[in-house]
Amino acid sequence: MPEISAAARQELVQAVGHRYREGTADAKRRILDEFVVLIGYHRKHATRVLNGVHRSTGLHEARLRLYDVALDPSLHRLPLGDAHQATETITTNRIRSALT
Repeated sequence: MPEISAAARQELVQAVGHRYREGTADAKRRILDEFVVLIGYHRKHATRVLNGVHRSTGLHEARLRLYDVALDPSLHRLPLGDAHQATETITTNRIRSALT
């Protein structure tokens, strides 16, 4: 796989992308074959790049979660030993003894 700078790769995507989007199925196949050999991308990634599909990065601002201690008493800070009693959950020790 040849080493291509990011700027050159972006120029190539812009130049070939329009031709790829407007081409017929046979033309797209040839363009994609050449693009994959030249750039070294996997075919599926290359089709997404040439089609201009942008996936979200998941870096959206997270919404604030507000928890009210009055609505959920298990949110009080407790020592770890008492946490299972506050949340009424089964701990590993209780599961182990119930299974044996």
